[in-house]
Amino acid sequence: MYRFSLLVVAVTLLTGSVTQAARYKTDGTFVDPIVDTGGWEHRYSRVNLEPDADLNGAYLSNAGLAGSTLSGATLTGATLTGANLHQALLPSVMLSLPVVNGAVVTVSNALSVSGSVQVDTVGKLSVTSESFTATGVNMQGGTVAAALYGLDLDQIGDISGYGQLFGYVDLGTDGAIAGSGAKRSGGKVAVT
Repeated sequence: MYRFSLLVVAVTLLTGSVTQAARYKTDGTFVDPIVDTGGWEHRYSRVNLEPDADLNGAYLSNAGLAGSTLSGATLTGATLTGANLHQALLPSVMLSLPVVNGAVVTVSNALSVSGSVQVDTVGKLSVTSESFTATGVNMQGGTVAAALYGLDLDQIGDISGYGQLFGYVDLGTDGAIAGSGAKRSGGKVAVT
């Protein structure tokens, strides 16, 4: 019986150390294991999520990454659909940028999103960087705020869907804002 108990403990320790990965937070601590947005252990088991990590092709859909430090990380080909990036420090290049329900995602440094940006209900995308590029922004009831430098549709593609848009918007040469829902007056859209 004693040997069996030792075997169970040894297998548990080995399995746990092989399959789990941790994420580095903006406050300097590690969170282990990574959980999904529902609070369950996420199936991601590769390298730790930290600055300058190679996360090429990582499956991080629905990962709870609130407060993570991902600056300098390589996310080429990473799947981030539904990931919670609330108050995370982002890398300079991403395949997609999800802004899930309730998350506040701030683009404070140069960011190039090769795919689209999805802003869900009650999600808020705050752009405070002078350089933000994407193929488009799909608003699904969320908010996009670009007060400091504004949004240039030549750099981010078109904005579609419904939600709230605050700040200066440069439509560029052929930019478009399309959507549905109640229209509010008093806002300004500048065409240059």
